[in-house]
Amino acid sequence: MNSGKANKWAITLISLAVIACLYLIELSKIEVGGSERVPALDNVKASEADKRWEPFYRVRATLIDNQNAEFDIPEKLRRKDGEQITLTGAAMFYGSGCTASGDKVSVEYFFLVPSLSIADACTILPEVMMRYRVRVNLVEPWVLSRIEMTAAIIRVSGRFRIDTSKPFEAAFIVEEAECSLIENE
Repeated sequence: MNSGKANKWAITLISLAVIACLYLIELSKIEVGGSERVPALDNVKASEADKRWEPFYRVRATLIDNQNAEFDIPEKLRRKDGEQITLTGAAMFYGSGCTASGDKVSVEYFFLVPSLSIADACTILPEVMMRYRVRVNLVEPWVLSRIEMTAAIIRVSGRFRIDTSKPFEAAFIVEEAECSLIENE
């Protein structure tokens, strides 16, 4: 009877030893260092259009009292205030900036964000919206079909302005803008 118990213990100990050896073998295969080979946000390759949005990624917005916000805007972006700027991004069309007539819509202004996924986040999180949303005031109304307005990727050029007085609308504005629909880059 004791030999049966001893055999069970021996089998258990041998099994644990084999498992421990297998773990040690796997752990020895792990290379220390080499973090430059691991993809991360620091070393992701970006297109030229994405690089133009880079200063916006460093903007921080903090809600103060559900009506006002405090902004931390990087100096690189502040220096662009009043200069010509070109951005490519996803268009967000809203009611008062658009007038519908049949299957066409006349757009006087719209909002631009870096990508469609951020457009989704902007509708949910005000702090995200305040960091990325750029109001685009067009030189003249732009007539689009309703189909063109769906998931529209747009290139915008105009005079850049920073105005944090209406944070829930947009702290960044492109005035006298000209724009065009583009194919995905």
